[in-house]
Amino acid sequence: MNQHRDFERRSLDQTLERFQPRNLPLTRWLTVADFVRETIALSQPPSADECRRRMGIVARLAIWVHFEAGHPLDVHHVLHPDVIAEWFDQVTDYEPNVKAMERARVHRVANKVNPDFPRPDAPNTPYRGASEPTPYTDAELLLIKDWWHAQRTEQRRETVALLLALALGAGLNTFELVRVRAKDITVDDLGVLVTVHEPAPRQVPVLAAWEAPLRVYAAVADPDWYVFAPGRRVRNASTVTSFLAGCNSDSGLRPMIQRTRTTWIVNHVVAGVPIADIAYAAGLRTLDTYNRWVYAATGRSASAHYRAFLRAEKAQ
Repeated sequence: MNQHRDFERRSLDQTLERFQPRNLPLTRWLTVADFVRETIALSQPPSADECRRRMGIVARLAIWVHFEAGHPLDVHHVLHPDVIAEWFDQVTDYEPNVKAMERARVHRVANKVNPDFPRPDAPNTPYRGASEPTPYTDAELLLIKDWWHAQRTEQRRETVALLLALALGAGLNTFELVRVRAKDITVDDLGVLVTVHEPAPRQVPVLAAWEAPLRVYAAVADPDWYVFAPGRRVRNASTVTSFLAGCNSDSGLRPMIQRTRTTWIVNHVVAGVPIADIAYAAGLRTLDTYNRWVYAATGRSASAHYRAFLRAEKAQ
């Protein structure tokens, strides 16, 4: 038994030392490699195969978190539940079953190494259903407007208005909305467009109900000013979360950016906008992640939903 354990220990150590992820830029891997090795070692993988799987998925997450979202390489940022959820829901294009499996794997690592990570109620708690953001109902959207107008200063109300215009009006995720500048807003007779430069370059039409704050800002702001919180130098998810945490919440409903994006996507599907157009505007390859909410909103089964689109009918 001791010899078996010694062999497993050597296999794990060799895997940690020699692992080289496929399809990742070498320079970026070298930047995150020490963090990944230390994190996976602390997570105590049960086998060399599981060690490789954990290193592969955590390496991809760490590279996005550090180079794209701008967070430091520590477990509190890379393995934060909101960051993990945003990466899986908004950035990755895994098939649904693969996404659920890999998300659970990252959660197991996070539960081992991040003391602040929320612990599941039971060992077999399913992660997938808990991590998928639900769209806001019409009643909840009214409560969000109440929360907006209940902010105590005019400056904070203006900042909230711009945040909601980008989140509920354009469906942007936190990484995208904090990087929009005044020069990225186009106003014409057809409405308002927001240009997103990365990670999926595109132009996003803003819903008319939320576009007014962007019209005003584009007319008065310096072209290089950021739209959301222009005075803040840090441009990552914490820019939004720290702002929201500082808002008073004694009235209405404080929004969550994951749910605003889901609301934007699902409402477009329900309205009958072509799936390919919505996916492009959202910067996604597919809308598979959002299917369950579409079915719930329309009251149709998956088969009935797709039969309707094949017959060029709008979702009812």
